[in-house]
Amino acid sequence: MHYYIDGYNLLFQTLHPLKDLRAKREKMVELLQEKLSALDLSLTIVFDGSHYRGEESGFQYLPSLQIIFTPKGQSADEYILEKLSHTLHPSEYTIVTSDKALSQKCRGLGAHTKNIADFMRWASKKSTLHDEKEREPTFKDSKKNIERLLKIFEKKFQEDSNL
Repeated sequence: MHYYIDGYNLLFQTLHPLKDLRAKREKMVELLQEKLSALDLSLTIVFDGSHYRGEESGFQYLPSLQIIFTPKGQSADEYILEKLSHTLHPSEYTIVTSDKALSQKCRGLGAHTKNIADFMRWASKKSTLHDEKEREPTFKDSKKNIERLLKIFEKKFQEDSNL
């Protein structure tokens, strides 16, 4: 499953204290990288590149996140819809946005959608489960098997002691 995230939609719903748009965006990308990099998800975050001064269209690749700034004259919504309309398997994509019109159009093309809040809860839960799984020992023997092995060890130890 590949996730397309409506960048500014996510940004404006999650990070309020920072005033500088670039700082907000960088902080959000940093948080996504930190939280989701270990989950091996395929993510693309799409920002409207032409709507903000100094923003240029282009791509940036991070280890687990592709960042796209749309070209002048194309919104993030249009970019996402264009990508979906040109894919053979739109059901392999999930669009993350709280924009109801975009969600409806994406579902009409056959893609899955998640609103921002649901995606963040899902990602947080998945990240927590991943962290817990990494802390678990990879091998855990049953009490019965430990007792069996202990008897074998004691028997062998006694035999060796009698020699």
